[in-house]
Amino acid sequence: MLSHYIKNMKRSPHGIILVNIGSVLFVTAPEILLFSARRRRQGVAMKKNIWRALTEVGFIIFLFYANLLMGEFTRSGMRQGKSLVWAVEDVFSEVNFAIAVIAALIGYVVVEFLRKRL
Repeated sequence: MLSHYIKNMKRSPHGIILVNIGSVLFVTAPEILLFSARRRRQGVAMKKNIWRALTEVGFIIFLFYANLLMGEFTRSGMRQGKSLVWAVEDVFSEVNFAIAVIAALIGYVVVEFLRKRL
């Protein structure tokens, strides 16, 4: 996207940059244009990092619940003749969700530490 703006830039003799975007002509100094592009890249990188963190934490929570559900259904439910619906209702509670979120955040921090370290 920035390359499109660079193609449409014209430098005036006074060092001012003219950027033509559609029918609008922007006047800016070179320092402002570079600062704006850097800030835009930082914003995109931050959004990517947030989405990556949410994805990793969500996946850890999914694995926690899958493991808990397998254990609950195979050890408790099958022996007592209870159904999968009973196991799901038993597993999804506020306490288990709090444990899952705390474990996922700790797991994310540890994985990020090891990723940066190695």
